[in-house]
Amino acid sequence: MELAVVIPTLNSSSNLPLLLESLLRQSDREFAVVVADDPLSKDDTESVVRAYADRLAVRYIMAEETGISAARNRGILAIDSDIDCFVDSDCVADENWIKRTRECWGNLEDNSAGLRGKVLPKTTGFWTELLCNGVYVSEIHRGGGDNISYRRKALLDVGLFDPMLTLNEDGDLAGRVRKEGYRIEYDDKIVVYHDYGFTIERFFKREVKFGRGFYMLWEKTKDPGTIAPVLFGFSAFLFILISFLSGTLFLLFSLIALPTAAILYYRRYIRYFLRRKSVAYVPVLLALYLLKNICNTVGFLIQLTRSLQKECNPSCTVPSTNAARAVNKADCGKRSHELADLHRVIEHFSS
Repeated sequence: MELAVVIPTLNSSSNLPLLLESLLRQSDREFAVVVADDPLSKDDTESVVRAYADRLAVRYIMAEETGISAARNRGILAIDSDIDCFVDSDCVADENWIKRTRECWGNLEDNSAGLRGKVLPKTTGFWTELLCNGVYVSEIHRGGGDNISYRRKALLDVGLFDPMLTLNEDGDLAGRVRKEGYRIEYDDKIVVYHDYGFTIERFFKREVKFGRGFYMLWEKTKDPGTIAPVLFGFSAFLFILISFLSGTLFLLFSLIALPTAAILYYRRYIRYFLRRKSVAYVPVLLALYLLKNICNTVGFLIQLTRSLQKECNPSCTVPSTNAARAVNKADCGKRSHELADLHRVIEHFSS
């Protein structure tokens, strides 16, 4: 069974050496590595890769288009393999990462197309524990691209990563894989360590970005399930707002109803924490998840306004008479300013 590791990069020369060093320490050395660099990279990633070429079966290639999907696709097509393993450039692989991946694939049925591993933080602490084992649980989010492998045949069957998606591309691929009738398995002994480095600002910005990704995925699939976090976040925000604007009775009702709704919506994560006997984390987890989904809503609206702005100008070229063109131009300008103002307001609250 031939295994290949595909690493997408974008100005990653500072992080990449740690990952390549971890690949040098693998207990199973029968694998090849492809580093697929984004055309917008301006650093010396290529030099870093070439410095490892005499110790590791690694090659550097430049993607033809920008974006993480294009880089991953370029890496997949650049090498012949049975299994393609994906890891982010700021990760570090456990020494048995390849060995365990190979062992698991040897025991999987043909209808299993993906294999998700466990992601642990590089750092420790309360907030890191809460994020990695509460908000970003790799056992539940099985499509994450920072530690996952796929059968090459399945990737080719579903059409690889969608290069039009710059966010949520891994979730989109996982969805298409499942839609074809394949399974994505999970093994907690396939481990990589990721740099989650928690700060409130970083958390909010990450979730706003994910919200933009939810819009891109919804725009592509029109599947309401893809925006469930956004809908819940929007509903929670309105509920909280109405509670503060209304009387005491409604506020008391909301103090009961909102936690109940959150418990029902996040029940998978709560069960996960209870299995780990981390009961003390649950209240903080619920509050963090509400904030997370509200940030997702903000990101969704940002991407929505950007999409509407892009669609505005082409619609202004239809009229043929001078008078009609003048009216249409003024109307379009007004709409563009309104959208720009809305976008600035949303950006302000998300920054």
